[in-house]
Amino acid sequence: MDRVVDRDNLALALDPAPADMPVKGFTEPLPRPVALPSHPHSTGWRLLVIGIWLTLTGTATWWLGGGLAADGLSAGEIVLLTLFTLCFGWLAFGFALTVAGFLALKRSVPPAGMNRPTSTASLLPPRGRTAVLMPLRNEDPTESLAKLESLIRDLAALKMDGHFAFHILSDSNVEEVIEKERRVWQRLVRSWPQFRIMWRVRTDNYGKKAGNIAEFCRSHGGRYDYMLILDADSLMSGRTLASLARLMDANPDAGIIQVSPGLTEGETRFTRYRALATRIYGPIASAGLSIFAGSEANYYGHHAIIRVRAFTENCGLPELPGKAPLGGPIMSHDFVEAALVRRSGWRVWLAYELDGAVEDSPPTLIDEIKRDRRWMQGNLQHLRLLRMHGLHPLSRLHFFMGAWAYMVSAVWMALVVTSLIVSPGGGEAGAVLPSILMITLVLLFAQKLLGITHALAEGKERSSWRFWRDVIGEQIFSTLTSPLFMVFHTRFLLQTLRGQVDAWGAQARGARRLSWGEVWSTHMLPVGVGVVLLGLAWWFSPTALPWLAPVLAGLWLGPVATWWSAGAARSPVRAPFPAVA
Repeated sequence: MDRVVDRDNLALALDPAPADMPVKGFTEPLPRPVALPSHPHSTGWRLLVIGIWLTLTGTATWWLGGGLAADGLSAGEIVLLTLFTLCFGWLAFGFALTVAGFLALKRSVPPAGMNRPTSTASLLPPRGRTAVLMPLRNEDPTESLAKLESLIRDLAALKMDGHFAFHILSDSNVEEVIEKERRVWQRLVRSWPQFRIMWRVRTDNYGKKAGNIAEFCRSHGGRYDYMLILDADSLMSGRTLASLARLMDANPDAGIIQVSPGLTEGETRFTRYRALATRIYGPIASAGLSIFAGSEANYYGHHAIIRVRAFTENCGLPELPGKAPLGGPIMSHDFVEAALVRRSGWRVWLAYELDGAVEDSPPTLIDEIKRDRRWMQGNLQHLRLLRMHGLHPLSRLHFFMGAWAYMVSAVWMALVVTSLIVSPGGGEAGAVLPSILMITLVLLFAQKLLGITHALAEGKERSSWRFWRDVIGEQIFSTLTSPLFMVFHTRFLLQTLRGQVDAWGAQARGARRLSWGEVWSTHMLPVGVGVVLLGLAWWFSPTALPWLAPVLAGLWLGPVATWWSAGAARSPVRAPFPAVA
């Protein structure tokens, strides 16, 4: 029997959801899709993004193809051109989204179809009642619930205690952790008696996080209009939560409204660089994705407000036929839930203009790589859902893009190898690889330049020696580590396709020092790949060596970059956002 308690030690199971608030089981048939067209205001932005994407990709492919075809295209050159088109097309699409995001931010354009609250309504408490859910499993409750308490403190300062309740949904199975959760929860209850704060421990971890939330909806969802999901490392300001609830009030057809969270700075050099990149380049990327997706946006599994009825009636997750890793329970459930909510006739928005939400980054590059292994496994499952009946085309695109973001690394790897072996017209490939690298670098740096321009123009960053030092340092670090991710993602893709399953465990949170043994054992493959690439270049096209140098530097200096970036950062941590006075 689950331990289900609130501050009065009453079983919440005595107050279940009304009978008209069903939640579909994991194996029950999905509801019939509801036809709901895209909002017409999305069309212009989508045409802009697609136009830029096709123009850039077509021009680059035509230019490179023309050079390769000067003396006739061989089979190898056709493969080279195909790989280049796939890789460059992915970069060009990201660049097109960045341009759209830059323009949308300059014009303060909301996502298509989303109503903003009136100036009067934006000062009033929300009408709907919201449950804030924090699913936990064997996390340190002191850190996780401290973040939750920060949100409670903000809401108390805003005098909104009657509009929000808090549910700590524990799947922990370690008695010491459960007891610590109980003590921290009791302290929260004593400190904030004006809020309803509940804690429940499940004895059955069926469905993991998705099952945990589904069980809450079945038992207690009828009490609430909306729910907001926070992960163990999530932090949100009270103003942002109140704004999300008001947006739901103003948009009765909204099923999910997602915020794009930033990253906390953390304690290591790695987390500082990740936070800096997200802070500078993230806003225009999020704006571009939001303005392109319109009311067919995505859900990231946290930092999103959800209409309880839309979720409970439509988001039971079917199991995929076959065995893991590509079959069985759906691991990355958030994308699928967004697609099902949109499929049922509700709108899904990304409120890119709202800040005040952050999450923690893995403390080291090795921990980031481990997380990518799990995420790739979940995202590759989505390819099996592309033909699901009734999905909106943008939902299918989200599925594909989530998987392709990892698969493209294998294409990049194939492109590098092919460009070293295949020679245009029988000559050396030294003229091909430089062109590919130069075009790629132009697009990548142009995106970053737009982000820097926006951050400085908006006053979110101040042009100073320290700012430019950090920007240049982050650029060098990301350039060095990019080849590492190319190799690791390629390896993970092959492992998943071979049926190798990766267990989903708790994510590393706090800073930790890496031993050289762990660093070298992790980087043996990239170093070996670097040796193979050097051999291919030396044998087939020695003139390509200068252009291959950045890739080789990343692969060979990766162990040093990984070890160095795991060290403690010296500068003080900046507050993620100001607290409510």
